[in-house]
Amino acid sequence: MVQFPAKTQWYVAQHSSREDYGAAKAFHSNNQLAGLLTDMWLPWARHVALPGRLASLRRRYTPALRDATVYSRPLGGIHMRDLRARKGHDWDRWVRDGSAFSTWAASRLSKAGLGPRHGVFGYTGTALEILEYARQRGAVAAIGQVDPGFVWHDIAQREAVA
Repeated sequence: MVQFPAKTQWYVAQHSSREDYGAAKAFHSNNQLAGLLTDMWLPWARHVALPGRLASLRRRYTPALRDATVYSRPLGGIHMRDLRARKGHDWDRWVRDGSAFSTWAASRLSKAGLGPRHGVFGYTGTALEILEYARQRGAVAAIGQVDPGFVWHDIAQREAVA
């Protein structure tokens, strides 16, 4: 098991609300969260009636992080295509969106003053640029696997039909 210095302050870069922001909540509960970087942070969405797929926006906030430092992308960068149901897997779009988020997150980390006393935690599809930046700044880094991947999902769908 890798041991990180106990005083490390962590930035969590997370595109979406997977696991209800579990990694950020874990660092925050241990007073080690320097900040959460995410694509959407919408505290107001919990208090508004949202129809259909828009109701999923309520998951873009957790009260457990209400007093945490959170950086989110400007809402102007969100397109309706991001909220529509998708059929199949669009690997190129997934890679492009992940790279765009990670580039934004690396820029945000630069403004926040990332350095050797920090750690960066990211997920596989959105981590390349932030991990490269963390290495340049002497910060430690860790990566979490998003899920088993598209191939596993395809196999699971075929087995469900069989």
